[in-house]
Amino acid sequence: NRENDYQQDMVVLEDPLIFTNAEQPRRKTISAYGIVRSSHAARLARFNQRVNRLVTRTITFAVGLDAVACEPGDVIRFQHDIPQWGFGGRAAAGSTSTTIVLDRAVTLAAGKSYEVLVRHNNDVVETRAVTTGPGTVTTLTVADAWAQTPAAGEVWAFGEVLISTKPFRVI
Repeated sequence: NRENDYQQDMVVLEDPLIFTNAEQPRRKTISAYGIVRSSHAARLARFNQRVNRLVTRTITFAVGLDAVACEPGDVIRFQHDIPQWGFGGRAAAGSTSTTIVLDRAVTLAAGKSYEVLVRHNNDVVETRAVTTGPGTVTTLTVADAWAQTPAAGEVWAFGEVLISTKPFRVI
């Protein structure tokens, strides 16, 4: 607080939308060094309040060197087989301008729309609709030609449209 010779001060914010008489108030303390205006502290408190209200799922994971390029604030696409947020792997040799050869078999069900994402070695991500018919396959045909043909070893993610990956913000 600038008016109090820069002594630490406290800003309290209560959220009536999540408070009920049936449960105890949940308190959170945030240290914000370098903030000297109470309006700035209140803005930070409202931001954290909204994050706590709207962020309903968090994940923790370890990755290899090819995924280190993200930093706090980035939105990443996370793919994992267990919760069925798509399926993924590395492209095998033999892909063409309208196909991708996968390193594992995937199953397509009748009546569902699928997409495949490929992250090329230059970090460009392409998403294409899959036109391959129902069945278990290792080669997918895409509706539109790739801007660059998937090379062996490039990362792919496959799944139903909008479920092939799950977006998360890095915090």
